[in-house]
Amino acid sequence: MPQHDGHTNPAVPPPRTPGQTAGTPPRPVEIEVAGGCWRLDTLADKAGDEVYAAELIASPSPHQPSRRLWNTTQPDPASLEEALGWAIPHGALNVLVDRSPSGPAPDKTTREHPTLPDDAIHSPAYRPTRTSTVRRTGAPTTSYGRLLHTDNQATRRRWTDGPIQIDVRRRAGCP
Repeated sequence: MPQHDGHTNPAVPPPRTPGQTAGTPPRPVEIEVAGGCWRLDTLADKAGDEVYAAELIASPSPHQPSRRLWNTTQPDPASLEEALGWAIPHGALNVLVDRSPSGPAPDKTTREHPTLPDDAIHSPAYRPTRTSTVRRTGAPTTSYGRLLHTDNQATRRRWTDGPIQIDVRRRAGCP
């Protein structure tokens, strides 16, 4: 059952999430980590094909607004997971895959100064934990661990044959 978020007046925009400034639209998936917030989105490349984007936004402080620390755009969800170095839970992945692109993809990776080197995003401060808050368009706020637990319970089947392992996942809404 969806949880009420306290926002009931459609004439007033919903409250901003951590790391979101007045000029920043919400992303379909946001995952909070110790060092900031990951924003995941579906975009369109120049040919109109869907691509998947992630950006790490530093948590704002009283003296400094939020800023982008790192970002990437990948051709498919598996490549995005590989670039991030952590699994995107199925419940969050469905939000990205089942939506139309929200805008054009950048021509190239855009980095604002100062930025993190690519290997820095693999440090614990930038990786989700079981208690990381996950916000998804059209779904109640939950934890990263809860989504992973749900993945392992009902949406995954694994077959192993020697060194080969195959994971089959069911999309939400499919029997």
